[in-house]
Amino acid sequence: MKLLQLLSALFFVTIVLFTATKSQAQELPVFRKNAVYAELGGTAVKASVSYERLNPLKKGNTLAMSIGVGAPVTIEGTRVYMVPMQFNWLLGKSASRVELGFSINPAYHTYTSFKATPEETSGRYYTAMPSIRIGYRYMGPKGLVFRAGYTPMLVVFPWAGVSLGYSF
Repeated sequence: MKLLQLLSALFFVTIVLFTATKSQAQELPVFRKNAVYAELGGTAVKASVSYERLNPLKKGNTLAMSIGVGAPVTIEGTRVYMVPMQFNWLLGKSASRVELGFSINPAYHTYTSFKATPEETSGRYYTAMPSIRIGYRYMGPKGLVFRAGYTPMLVVFPWAGVSLGYSF
């Protein structure tokens, strides 16, 4: 139930910001090619810090590629360390943009089991969790970056995230 409330609140904030900035939309004075941001939720589940490189495409669209480090998460006795890698397409020419993309999230898992035999009490393995992103991005003229998006893990569960950062 809390996830549904989080998604509803995120959707409401996104719509409010989109309509408020859409009426005042302006061309960015300088195209900033780099950004760093912290994300709560999102592709790394708990939180992450990422570096992003922006590449302009035709008609004002932009390709954004990022890599980050996720905060460790414990899921059912397994400690998970993630490295989110995202590829997003930014639609629009103004400070407010639609963000569509996908990510692959390589993860390193370590576990300890007290129910197994002594030889099987701990272990580690690797996985990769894919997800998509449907969201909103605001890139202010002074470098502020705000992102909000729906980021469902394609093999696990629906999810969302909010980011705040700086572009340079």
